[in-house]
Amino acid sequence: MIQYLGKAERGRERFEISIDKLFKKIEDLGLLKGDESAEATKRSPRVLQHNQASKDTVKAILGHKTLGGVLKFETEFHDYIKYDKNHNSKLTKQAKQYLTYDELVQLREGKLKADAYIKKNNLK
Repeated sequence: MIQYLGKAERGRERFEISIDKLFKKIEDLGLLKGDESAEATKRSPRVLQHNQASKDTVKAILGHKTLGGVLKFETEFHDYIKYDKNHNSKLTKQAKQYLTYDELVQLREGKLKADAYIKKNNLK
């Protein structure tokens, strides 16, 4: 990238280029990002291998029931790490919950797991 920015002295990080030209060149190269939020779906394979993720990450849909005329999915969540006041970590398990489709799609990996379960069980 230095070749695009202008001359630089060896051992120094000073360029003979204005800040406007610098940002224009970075933008032209497609390196300048906007204010859009980062993807929330990135997961470390190591973390998932140890069955750990954030509290709102759906691990699996185990079954379904119709409760009060509404289809609800028995949902299992990943375990998560909880820290105490001394910064010691503890793996915390979450209870299974019955959630509607609308509630599931708002959780991480919820829509993906719900759609796969619905297709597998021919629910719609």
